[in-house]
Amino acid sequence: MRSMAVIFGICVAILICGRAIVVLPQDAPEVISLDTLSKRYEPVTFPHMLHVDVIESCEECHHAPSGEISACSECHKTPLDPENRSKLGLKGAYHLQCVGCHQDSQSGPTRCTDCHQRKDVKSIGTRKPQAR
Repeated sequence: MRSMAVIFGICVAILICGRAIVVLPQDAPEVISLDTLSKRYEPVTFPHMLHVDVIESCEECHHAPSGEISACSECHKTPLDPENRSKLGLKGAYHLQCVGCHQDSQSGPTRCTDCHQRKDVKSIGTRKPQAR
């Protein structure tokens, strides 16, 4: 009976340690450039390691049911996935996760222009006059 308890304890320890390796990757990027809206806005610079240092668990942001860490765009599509309307699109996921957390913690950017810098709108979608 005691050997079963030891084996069970070892299995639990392996599961916990294995989970920690998946949730806390050693090679997490320092900064992530989010450029989905690059036609209208400059890329948003996301200080990933700053958030890793502040947030207790990777799963607070990377909430995949499998427990695997992946980019937000792997699950949240742009635009909204018509096959699965109950899942937020990428824009909705970023805003709900990021702005919601910043509002709850009363720290970090919460206004549009805190993160998004518009490109020169005069040059967007304009054509150069053609020589005759």
